[in-house]
Amino acid sequence: MSDPDGARELAAVAADDPAARAGALSIVAMCWRLRDEYPAAPAAALDAAGLARAGADPAIEARARSEVARVLLATGKTSEALEESMARLVGDELAEGPACRSR
Repeated sequence: MSDPDGARELAAVAADDPAARAGALSIVAMCWRLRDEYPAAPAAALDAAGLARAGADPAIEARARSEVARVLLATGKTSEALEESMARLVGDELAEGPACRSR
């Protein structure tokens, strides 16, 4: 799926289910990244990660955070992408590092 409109519709339908909404927003971020719409992708991915964290769904949170790292990598921000990726491996204490604060 590379249609962000369809994924946004799915996210709207899932408004009452935070886990489903987080999954849908993660898909929205992936769609935007695949279409090279880099400015929009991190916001959707970070929204998805926040919902997933609040709902204690580490799989969706990891998928969403990986979208952030992929966008950073695709836009030449290699250090920030590595930091974002490592934060997920090391734990939450790095998740609020400079790569996250700069967005």
